[in-house]
Amino acid sequence: MSVKIAGSFWHGREPIGSYVQLHTWAKLVARIGLFAAIGVKQASKRFAGFGTFARRAPYGSSALIILVGLYVGYHGLQSLHAAGVV
Repeated sequence: MSVKIAGSFWHGREPIGSYVQLHTWAKLVARIGLFAAIGVKQASKRFAGFGTFARRAPYGSSALIILVGLYVGYHGLQSLHAAGVV
């Protein structure tokens, strides 16, 4: 039987909140944002309806998230009924 000692989870690695890792993540996120901005600018030049699509995209995303939530909730209730909980 092995005993877990507090702190042995990391196995010698630094925790996620270290300065070096946060700095690396910050640079990565900044680069992704830069490339996304360049891509949006290029897309708006090439496609006339891109601005309209970009303005309406959050509504479609919200609808999709709601549908997935309803689907998961329905199957969750089915499982609870099958188990005799509800």
